[in-house]
Amino acid sequence: MLSRLTIILTITALVALAVLGWLVMGNRPVDPLAGSLATVGAALTVPGPTVATRVAEATGVLSEGLWKTGDDRVRVRVSGDLGVTDGEALGREERAVIGSLFEDHQAPYPGALSNTLACPDTLRPADLEPRGDALFLVALYANDRYAFGGCAEDLLQYRATVAAFYGADRRELVRVEYFEPKKHEGPVRGPAVLRSFRWLAQ
Repeated sequence: MLSRLTIILTITALVALAVLGWLVMGNRPVDPLAGSLATVGAALTVPGPTVATRVAEATGVLSEGLWKTGDDRVRVRVSGDLGVTDGEALGREERAVIGSLFEDHQAPYPGALSNTLACPDTLRPADLEPRGDALFLVALYANDRYAFGGCAEDLLQYRATVAAFYGADRRELVRVEYFEPKKHEGPVRGPAVLRSFRWLAQ
């Protein structure tokens, strides 16, 4: 009789522990950005919870998206099915495109002072030390539509950090852009966020 009671109590305790574990761990909602990045085998640490603004996931796999985390924004674009040569070449090309936005241009109405329009050095992209699988890491500014290339201080609303990561095992290039309000006081968050990028174990 005692052994039967012991078995029933043990089974009851195990069921209670399983239910408690499900309530604590299994019922926890997945952060939208973390969930989308997991579909391509990647992860990123951001300062707080995210809210999806616009996400495109073809057949359940992220291709591009934009998320909010507080006043900051995270934009991700994924290019898949790339061999090492193509993946690394695309990463270099993306960095070159950013740089080309800031080349000096012919002034539409040349005057006595200058025939070209030049962006001030303080507003040009600055290369940062990349980490891990990053092909590049660059800091620059963006306007209120998250577009790069502007050279008018009053039109630039965000500090931006951009990086591209190539994963040979996954044959993917993931480009991540982090935007934070320019008026924000305190340390710039973008470089640390992008340096936290990692590929998940397969």
